[in-house]
Amino acid sequence: MIRSLFRKTKGPGQPHVLSWYLIIEKVKQFKQKEREQKRKHILDAARDASRQAAGLGWILLSNPHNVPFKEQVEFVPSSLMAEALALCETVFTCQRLMMKLVRFESDYSQLIKIVNSGFGNSGTSCIVTDVIAYIFDFICFVWIPQERNTFADVLAKDALNASGQQVVDGALNALN
Repeated sequence: MIRSLFRKTKGPGQPHVLSWYLIIEKVKQFKQKEREQKRKHILDAARDASRQAAGLGWILLSNPHNVPFKEQVEFVPSSLMAEALALCETVFTCQRLMMKLVRFESDYSQLIKIVNSGFGNSGTSCIVTDVIAYIFDFICFVWIPQERNTFADVLAKDALNASGQQVVDGALNALN
């Protein structure tokens, strides 16, 4: 970026430095563009302990529209593991879409603390390490209150309940 702030003069190739004011303005424009390109992603999980199943829901918030995702997973031993899997799926989605500036938001404070501290119990540390291993130009993990996570929560619960139901031609049939 700095090289683009210089322009050549008609002389023997000596660069002419733009005024400091223009340099500061260019840096501000660059940072504003960077902020606009950063994508916010909200995630949640719902778990059924009796079935050891979890529903994962995540939303990629971007203009002009939001993109929802959901998935069901089996053999999930804890709520923390379900939330960690939701985070992994969100990260994998961002990786597939080649996003470089990302912000992940969850209402599960324990997960956010683990990811931000880099420590976790043996069950989640592998997942957390996988998440951190992905290379982004900017990445942050933020806790949000449950009230701001209702859409992802609905997606997760819908994914969890999807295995017991199937929609066929607009009718709802229960599977036995």
